[in-house]
Amino acid sequence: MNKDDKSYWVAKGREDENKFCIDVAPLYGLKVWINPEKKGDVYANDLKFLKENAVQDGDLKCINTPFFLADRYGVPAYHCATLNHIDYIRYMAKFWFSNMYIFFWVNWPESVGYGRHIHPKKGLYASSIKYIDKLITSRKTGFIEYKNRKQTKDFKNATCSHLIDLRHLHEFTLAHAPQSSSSSDSESARVGHATLPSLQNSYF
Repeated sequence: MNKDDKSYWVAKGREDENKFCIDVAPLYGLKVWINPEKKGDVYANDLKFLKENAVQDGDLKCINTPFFLADRYGVPAYHCATLNHIDYIRYMAKFWFSNMYIFFWVNWPESVGYGRHIHPKKGLYASSIKYIDKLITSRKTGFIEYKNRKQTKDFKNATCSHLIDLRHLHEFTLAHAPQSSSSSDSESARVGHATLPSLQNSYF
């Protein structure tokens, strides 16, 4: 895998989005589909979904590897999700007068790297971009500038990211037991009902 290969990441993104909509979101009681605007706009947000019977905009962040060095930037690695700064700016500009929501689908195995051992983590978290903006502007997130990120004419790699503590976000619980009989393949050991707090009183 070449981290600077744009075609790889485009294909991987489509695969992850389809899997999320078809296999993952229903487990949490969520009705989610691919944003049809993506067919004509590569910068369109990934998803549409129903919240309180209204169609909302969403974007998907798949986290399959922990950020081992997150502790250096003030966020525990086990609870860390990253959000590219360029995405944050783009979301805020596009949805300044409305809103959109970011789903963080976490699914990493037991991992070892940079002298750290990180336990496996699976789950689904979400927040409105407006709430994430509050976290960032109130300095409740970390920030990292990447070194040696390759830039090409066709692929502008993110040069910096915000580090978000997932414990600040809404965590979903399963609404339906997964089809797999193996507990190790399930999204979570918890089986409950996905609750969506009202936007006025919460981050989601």
